Amino acid sequence: MTSQRNSFAALETRIGAIIPHDDHVELRTDGETIRAGRVVVSAGAWAATLLGHEFASLLRPTREILHWYGLAPGAPGAWADAPAFIWATGARQGFYGFPAFDGEVKAAHGEKSVFVNPDTFDRSSDEAESRTFYGRAIQGRLNGLRGEVSRHRTCLYTVSPDGGFVIDAWPQSERVLVVSPCSGHGFKHSAAIGEAVSQHVLDGASRIDLSPFRLGRFRASAGSHAG
Repeated sequence: MTSQRNSFAALETRIGAIIPHDDHVELRTDGETIRAGRVVVSAGAWAATLLGHEFASLLRPTREILHWYGLAPGAPGAWADAPAFIWATGARQGFYGFPAFDGEVKAAHGEKSVFVNPDTFDRSSDEAESRTFYGRAIQGRLNGLRGEVSRHRTCLYTVSPDGGFVIDAWPQSERVLVVSPCSGHGFKHSAAIGEAVSQHVLDGASRIDLSPFRLGRFRASAGSHAG
């Protein structure tokens, strides 16, 4: 029998379904139902799975690779104190990176082009991918980095059609707020978004204007293209 409780789910509890009702929302886990008055869904790459098929084309997970390149002998000493940087090389193309805090420079491209299933995607990466990235993006642009890679690792982005955030009520229930500060640039905004979302949930409105992040912009964009 499925139990019910009014509480927060424990960390690492997998939510299998969100069931809206007039006066509450049910969260279905394995063998348990959790009742809540309001729900915030900020599930990253798994958001579309929870929110339904209409989100499959709005929040798409992509496989990205992070690279750490060692410094060559005689590399500029300023790498240790360099700022974080973004270098655009074309429309929606480019790379970004960070200073050499530990003797290596972290860089990645974030091209958001390889869509994957977050439960089954290939989490491995290899030297060939990092060598290709170095030759395409780094070589001739950044001085003092070695082409042989120290480390590389995969991660997930969750990409919206326009690269912007999604912060809006779930179409199936006003009690559920969808929060996807995604597309590869959400972390740096997470403190402000967390504050704005908490105000929205607790006070009924945020002191920050969240209207640019509503779902309606995608419908408006589709309508303008159709015309």
